[in-house]
Amino acid sequence: MNIAKTPAIALIGCGMWGKNIARNLAQLGALKVIVDADAVRGGAMAKDLDAEFFTDLDAVLARADIAGVAIATPAITHADVVTKALNAGLQAALTGAKSPADAMKDAQREADRILKDYR
Repeated sequence: MNIAKTPAIALIGCGMWGKNIARNLAQLGALKVIVDADAVRGGAMAKDLDAEFFTDLDAVLARADIAGVAIATPAITHADVVTKALNAGLQAALTGAKSPADAMKDAQREADRILKDYR
């Protein structure tokens, strides 16, 4: 019999969306680490949910025991956090509102106009 092990997930951000994601991950037995810039808020949440707490994202991304991250940070940080997580070899899931890039693509499609990015 092959019984899959629940992957260890790091939650990045524990504000408005993150507190709900943290609770759900903890109920699944997957929440291993919470990362947040606010040490008071993040530390208290980690203690309540029996998770480890860090303010250093890079230290968490380097851990061999973390299989993936749930990203619940402000949309403006998504590109940076996702890129770091993927480059570290982790699975990544975004939560919350659409990124600014997705919103621009949606507006372009709805307006039936060309949007060219010359970067």
